[in-house]
Amino acid sequence: MKYNNDGFDKEDILSDSKVKKSPYEIREPGKEYKTLDDLEGNLDTKEQLEELVSRISFPDLYTLHGVSIERGILLEGEPGNGKTFCIECIQGELAKNGQNFGVMEYSLGSYGSIYINKNSVAINDFFKAGQECLKTNSKIRGILYFFDEANSLMTSRSNSHQHKEDKKMLETLMMNMQQVHNRQTPEYMFFATNFKVELDEASIREGRIDKKITFDNPNADSRKSLFQKEINRINNKSGYAVLPKKVPDEIIDYSEGLSCIDCIQVIDKTVRSAIHEGVKEIKSNKSKEILIPHNIIKIKKGSMLEKVKEIKKDKNKKERTNIGFNPTKNYEAKSYTE
Repeated sequence: MKYNNDGFDKEDILSDSKVKKSPYEIREPGKEYKTLDDLEGNLDTKEQLEELVSRISFPDLYTLHGVSIERGILLEGEPGNGKTFCIECIQGELAKNGQNFGVMEYSLGSYGSIYINKNSVAINDFFKAGQECLKTNSKIRGILYFFDEANSLMTSRSNSHQHKEDKKMLETLMMNMQQVHNRQTPEYMFFATNFKVELDEASIREGRIDKKITFDNPNADSRKSLFQKEINRINNKSGYAVLPKKVPDEIIDYSEGLSCIDCIQVIDKTVRSAIHEGVKEIKSNKSKEILIPHNIIKIKKGSMLEKVKEIKKDKNKKERTNIGFNPTKNYEAKSYTE
């Protein structure tokens, strides 16, 4: 179901003629949805997510035995390791269990405002839209609220350069977080961040954030699995062995420190380069063929390792440009004009 400028979709309204208009979209799982099987990374992270899905799917079993259900979850860790993608996978995993949860995503880029009080109002309206959906749409079992780049909303109030409007926005968010816990309705909040140290301590204390899940860079076994799956995907799609069927041990060892998305890019960039070289060969022979013959695509020995080195070099270069940046230090930030 989608909220738009005309209000709720008519077919989703049960019996409330006074439903307020809302700009917030609630995404339901499609016919072909992702599950936690599609989420790559370290095994420990996936096991924590599986346990979380179990508690969301069968809350009564836990509350019956006096165990509380986590309603505020912090997803932290290096970029490129699945923090954003995992929300889609959690939704799909719940759908696989026969439970239709809607996803609502909030970001300042989509709903932020330069006007005084507007951001606080937008956050309140965001949570109200979720509650309204639970009341009016019988197809929705629960709501997964997702806040990407949580730093923009939950910056520490000890930052002397934080504008008072930012503090008000944070206080409004924390109030709503507490209300979600108090309501005991099927509403769950996920906050993703690359810099946990920047977050206000009160916003992530117990009672607001109940569980913290870390998305580390993949270990050797996980990297091997990532490489192998991408190799299999490309070979199957091509209909022939574009890439060697077995992952070379050297790239598994040398790729330590790469993120999940980096590992996928290693394979993709290797094939792109081979295709580019094939195109140049065709042009040099002045071939009139429109389609590139399969045998023109040749993966040179050591080319995957070269791509690993390129990506690591690029990552190191980016890190060097950030030397001197300290996320715990107060930096001048662009504030709203009163």
